[in-house]
Amino acid sequence: MSQQPVAEVKAEVKLEPAAQPADADFTNVGVQFLMAPYYSRLFPHQEVYKWLAYGNDGKHPMVDASFFQHREFCFTLDGDIFVRYQSFKDGLELAAALKDRCPSKIDIGPVYNVEPQRRAAYQGSGQGFCPLERELVFDIDLTDYDDVRTCGKDGHICIKCWPLMAAAIKILDAGLRQDFGFQHILFVFSGRRGVHCWVCDERARKLTDEQRSAIASYFAVYKGQERGVAKLALGLDDHPALARAYALLKGAFEDRILPEQGLLEDEAQRKAILAYLPNDAIRNAVERRWDGVISSADRWEALQDEVETEAQALEANRKSSEGARAAKAMRKAVKDIVCAYTYPRLDMEVSKKMNHLLKAPFCVHPKTGKVCVPIDPEAAWEFDPETVCTVGGLLNQLNSNSAAAAQGEEPWRATDMSQAVETFRACFLDALQAEVKEGLAEKSRQAAAAPTLACSNMAAVVAPPAVVAQKPQVVASTITAMPRLTKAATFVAAGTVAILLSGPPALAADLVLGEEVFNNNCGSRNAHCMPCDSSSALHTSSNEAVARPRIRTLLWQPNLHAATRQPRSLWHREAACHMGGNNSVQNEKTLRKSALEQYLAGGFNQDAIVYQVENGKNAMPAWADRLDEDEIQAVAAFVFSQASGDLW
Repeated sequence: MSQQPVAEVKAEVKLEPAAQPADADFTNVGVQFLMAPYYSRLFPHQEVYKWLAYGNDGKHPMVDASFFQHREFCFTLDGDIFVRYQSFKDGLELAAALKDRCPSKIDIGPVYNVEPQRRAAYQGSGQGFCPLERELVFDIDLTDYDDVRTCGKDGHICIKCWPLMAAAIKILDAGLRQDFGFQHILFVFSGRRGVHCWVCDERARKLTDEQRSAIASYFAVYKGQERGVAKLALGLDDHPALARAYALLKGAFEDRILPEQGLLEDEAQRKAILAYLPNDAIRNAVERRWDGVISSADRWEALQDEVETEAQALEANRKSSEGARAAKAMRKAVKDIVCAYTYPRLDMEVSKKMNHLLKAPFCVHPKTGKVCVPIDPEAAWEFDPETVCTVGGLLNQLNSNSAAAAQGEEPWRATDMSQAVETFRACFLDALQAEVKEGLAEKSRQAAAAPTLACSNMAAVVAPPAVVAQKPQVVASTITAMPRLTKAATFVAAGTVAILLSGPPALAADLVLGEEVFNNNCGSRNAHCMPCDSSSALHTSSNEAVARPRIRTLLWQPNLHAATRQPRSLWHREAACHMGGNNSVQNEKTLRKSALEQYLAGGFNQDAIVYQVENGKNAMPAWADRLDEDEIQAVAAFVFSQASGDLW
């Protein structure tokens, strides 16, 4: 089917499934004309947002609500119009922009210190415009292997040359995990002839340009060619990482690349491989062995036999040290051939700089129409680039499954896109989200345990940095108008103003106080849930209370409380039952959400928790006469937050 005129295509491609003819075929429609329905109905906006927000997309008190807004996106619009420094408040705003502008390509850049779209407003402010973090990325392109491939050149890709990419994935994945300890690694098919790798661990995102360059150089064994022979960073004695890589690559070369490419059946390739042998004598010996032998596998076996025979002769005919070294150099020729043909050939410049752009997963390649789908590194050998879903094929599936697609909010579930999204989640996103979630919980614990500052005339408030950043001018002007304060008191004042500006719950301060009271009392590490003697050593003396004042954090209220109170002694009159959200008396009645939904009178909500804390139930005593209203509210907020976020 030839490409239709623009007017006809636009009339045919509608966003609603019901408007599509039952027999509509989008396979041969120009890719750019399909971008509107693709971004509207098939692009997994929510998954991409969850990834790039790194946990800062929820209501946890430790999130940085502005994090995603500082990320740069670059749109390539129809006609190769390049629009950099796009930024969006959240996933919904990103989705709306994609639907409205229909870019032919989306590139992802760094997270900057200010919103990229507003960078001009910060010029001359002293704050500048600079990247703060960005995933460590790698780019591998099959065109860099054109001297190896016999199946095709340039933009060609097929199942015969894909093993070159699979080998690169395996080497990078093993090295990044085993040698650098990274865990959250995403491999993505580029949509045409290559693979992109995203390393998304927090410490990878915070690497400097120099550190990125060093890691990229670690994998740069292949350093181009000189006079038809690859320049390789290999010595006679292998680094353990190179020994591991060679063991993998030798199998890939012999089992997949050599037979698929017919390397020793092509005359030009035969000569190229012989050039890696160290002298004419061994080259001539190998060529004699090849007479009458046809297959690449048999010729490769003959080459290795001749090399090994010569190496053994060198060991036998020379002094021990000289012979051993000469034999190593002879055997190294085999290793050189394998690594020259199979070791990953990286585009080093992509990896070195934090501000380098890279194409986003789930983009559509404008020339092939193929979707940039994630790749499971464990199944890299089985990946087939020729069967990757295309935008036209997906829309055909959506059209034929329109009834099923219309039932849910995510129509892509009725297409092959569901497999790509499942791979994204199973191989990458789920584990990343679990770590991010635990990281936020750890930040809460650290905030609760951190020493705080006292101020004689106001209560100290712990506020997340993002709260202060929301209205910096108001905070600055308010503090300027205050009486002269010490440095510590100024910090306290800034936190207080930020709380007052941010509006009512839930504030980080609420949860910090709640966790503090909970840990000092309900979460104490005593072994039994029984009253203890008031003279117990668990109690803190009044002198100690004066020496170690506990800073009081606030709920939303206009009146500031006194800055000091007695610390841990308050609830130590009663031993603990709920360390870590558990229940040492009745094991099934924990503080996890499922248990609270089942056993808490009034259901799972903060008011029901407040009621039980105040009045007690069964073995749990009432605390209304031991804690004031603010502390009870704070404990309830903390328990509700921990249970809601599954943070116990």
